[in-house]
Amino acid sequence: MNRYLPVPAILNAIIVGLIALPSMAANAPRERCVAPEGTALIEFRSNGNHLRGFIDLPHGRGKHPAIMIVHGGLDTDVTAGAGFSEAMRNTFRRAGIATLVWDKAGNGCSSGKYADPVLPIRERATETLAALNVLRQRSDIDSSRIGLWALSQGAWVAPMAMVQTNDIAYLIAVSAPGRDALSQATYESLSILREAGVAESEAQDVYATLRRGVAVARATGSARAYASFIEPLRKYPSIWKTYGPDPSEAGQAAILSAPEWSINADEFLTQLRQPTLAVFGQRDRFVDWRESVDVYRDSFERSGNRDLTIKVFKDADHDMLAPAADPSSPQAVHVDGYMEAMVEWLKARNFAGR
Repeated sequence: MNRYLPVPAILNAIIVGLIALPSMAANAPRERCVAPEGTALIEFRSNGNHLRGFIDLPHGRGKHPAIMIVHGGLDTDVTAGAGFSEAMRNTFRRAGIATLVWDKAGNGCSSGKYADPVLPIRERATETLAALNVLRQRSDIDSSRIGLWALSQGAWVAPMAMVQTNDIAYLIAVSAPGRDALSQATYESLSILREAGVAESEAQDVYATLRRGVAVARATGSARAYASFIEPLRKYPSIWKTYGPDPSEAGQAAILSAPEWSINADEFLTQLRQPTLAVFGQRDRFVDWRESVDVYRDSFERSGNRDLTIKVFKDADHDMLAPAADPSSPQAVHVDGYMEAMVEWLKARNFAGR
């Protein structure tokens, strides 16, 4: 991960997995971008960035329902092939659904960069709306049946886009964070400690201390107060290396108080009126799936939106892969029932093809 620009130490865990930074060196697209066989290249602009991807249409004529893929925080290179994307496209195509997928700014075949390179969730919401506009203008797409499939960081982005338009019909949120970025990032501390063999009660105490430390930092605006509060955690080297105070106190204080890091998912979830399927894996080491389930249920209860379906898969990880599955493989093995659950849900709501 050292190819990324340096950031305060508290963000190191965020960079891995849940909210990985896009490569800052990748401002130019790959020299040769060829859409996979049977698909068509798509280009559009957003926030000064030139974004490229492709649309995968199902067989048959007429207007097709469509689903847009809103990626997580990792780098993308969609025309070079991506295991989970290919498996999902095949599944959706068989269900009569078109899939739109594109590279994020500065990744793969897309050029440009995000003004906020650390957590560009607002910019990504804007580009999702730009991609939606591309789909709505196509004669082979049913503009009344366009939805979003969003993973991890993308599950922050998707609701932020959806509250700005009435033209997104539904949401499938996978491994969705329930709270804000800084609070959620501390959850990985549990995984780190568990893997190190620390007793569960002790790991929970460390987790609680980290969360309280973030709250103290926000309440005081002081990185020094944060450092003082979490000082007892110095005895856990792996935790201290990740969450210990940064030498640049001013820099860490700025990050801790930045608005993007305090955006809570429920702020947008409570505004959704669209049918939503939320999918989680019990082996997720990046997202506290129990907390996220509670947040989704509470948010939809408060909004009065009764069309929320929650599916939890016992053996799934953050990417909904089965144990020991290789996420980079074109034939990535998802947990049994995951793909079927999405298609079944889409068909029940008339979001699939004929």
